[in-house]
Amino acid sequence: MVFLSDACCRYSRRAFWEPLKGEHLPCLWKDRHQFDDAYSYVSCVYESLLPYLGEALNAVHDTKHGTRYWRILLGTWLYSYICAVYNSYQHIRLALNLYPGITTIAMSAQSFISPKDSAHYKQLIVDDPYNLQISSKLASLMGMHFSERTYRYDENGVLPAIFHPGCKKLRGLIKSAFNGICRECGNSNSVVLMNPYFRYTEQIKIFLKSRGKIRIFHKEKPVLSDKTINAEMRSELAKIAFGGDEFKSILIKLIAFDMPQSFIENYGLLEDISRSEYPTPGKAIGSAILWHFHDDFKHWAAKSAELGTVLVGIQHGGNYGVAANVPVADHELAITDFFCSWGWESKNVHAKVLPLPSALLSGRKPIGASNKKQGVLLTLTATSRYLLWLQNLHNGEYEDYMRWQMRFTDALFPVIKKNLILRFRSDDTGRDLKERWKDLGYQEAQMDNWEDTFYL
Repeated sequence: MVFLSDACCRYSRRAFWEPLKGEHLPCLWKDRHQFDDAYSYVSCVYESLLPYLGEALNAVHDTKHGTRYWRILLGTWLYSYICAVYNSYQHIRLALNLYPGITTIAMSAQSFISPKDSAHYKQLIVDDPYNLQISSKLASLMGMHFSERTYRYDENGVLPAIFHPGCKKLRGLIKSAFNGICRECGNSNSVVLMNPYFRYTEQIKIFLKSRGKIRIFHKEKPVLSDKTINAEMRSELAKIAFGGDEFKSILIKLIAFDMPQSFIENYGLLEDISRSEYPTPGKAIGSAILWHFHDDFKHWAAKSAELGTVLVGIQHGGNYGVAANVPVADHELAITDFFCSWGWESKNVHAKVLPLPSALLSGRKPIGASNKKQGVLLTLTATSRYLLWLQNLHNGEYEDYMRWQMRFTDALFPVIKKNLILRFRSDDTGRDLKERWKDLGYQEAQMDNWEDTFYL
């Protein structure tokens, strides 16, 4: 038995897969040269395919949007999807080369689904079933012979929303007040900040000091219903003349079905939402976190940009301006006109980078040290088991990261280890982190439950 990657072997299911004594294929991207080649190749495929998809979607929807519009709307999903498919393709190709005639059990075509929108895609791509769906399609197109099984998707997903009960009601009131004022005070010379990464006290200061010229607006992602797949519309995408090698030829066949419904069947709903639920765009639109998985916002911002509105990005995470390969940052710098960084500059990008302080830390008073407090907080990160995109810390390196974290805590003095509090990411993405740390002897009481936003 051969596992395509470590992602196939979830920690909580080791009692099932360990006795099988299967071989784990190596992660191809741990080799830096292979990673760099793959990163360059995937980027080229993305850049060359995007205009073709834009033209095809313009024809399907009878629109005349430019490539920038489609980059804003499709970009994050398209790049991630290409990376995920390419990763599976290369590992299946490796397995076929090592074991000619190898077979598998695949998901039947009647079980396949198309994501509702980009956010739904993000939930699907980090879990087992959707990656089995991709691998099953690839195996068929690559000439493998296999048996099939049906599968019913769990609609609950794997990325639960995290709320902080103590302040949820207050935050809701603040958001409602901002939204009401934003709609009433709108004009062509104002600026709209959508879901900014500033503290609420700072948002109020910004609004007051600008005398209402900078409007704050908060928008939750709408829940889109599952639409009946329109085979006729999707068949137009399959006609795109895009090829040159085996992977590209396979990719264009997959995209026709796997593109989220919000770009095809539910595309008209994005326009309806932008007209009924969004404010007048004004002179500029700024946001930190909505450029990737909020399709209604992306549609509204992209259309506004075509009418002359300036787009402003705000940094919201680390590694921007530091690491060599950060697709999230690359995308934000490619679609915005101005980008507010955490102090760094970059010249060879579309956006003009403005070095500024961190939005999230602005207005915070120095905490200082206090010997009255107890405990040591260890914050841990998590990447998805499956490839979301090729980046510096990819999923193949995460197990090494975890081993180093555990080695570090094992070296601590017992009195420190006893007082250690572990804070995990809110979305475990199938890493089973709590179970891993419990097996090392840590108690439930030492594991943060996300009820506190910060330890201050």
